[in-house]
Amino acid sequence: MDYRAKDGEMRRVHRETVDVLARFGRDGRLEPCVVVLKDCRAFRIDEVLMASGFGPVHHGKRTARFDIRLGGRETQLFLEHQLENPATGTADKYVWWVRAFDGTKRSPAEGC
Repeated sequence: MDYRAKDGEMRRVHRETVDVLARFGRDGRLEPCVVVLKDCRAFRIDEVLMASGFGPVHHGKRTARFDIRLGGRETQLFLEHQLENPATGTADKYVWWVRAFDGTKRSPAEGC
């Protein structure tokens, strides 16, 4: 289980895949523009604060991170490149995801 601080409290988070409308700039950069959640709510990205390139391959995946601002709130958006694996027959694909907070809070007994 992964926990992150939200509003001063530790809350459980999970990966949630999202749809993203993005564009390629004239210089070849990928810029996400709109995030669409699975309940069909769409949020325009106000600003891309930072974009990292893809990191090293780890467990057949490599991930790029985008620090973004949505409606005045800063968050992170991830683009995961899942590499083709001929042994299992899985194709090469890209998946966008965000960290979503559950309602579950960490109890004081669990520590920090």
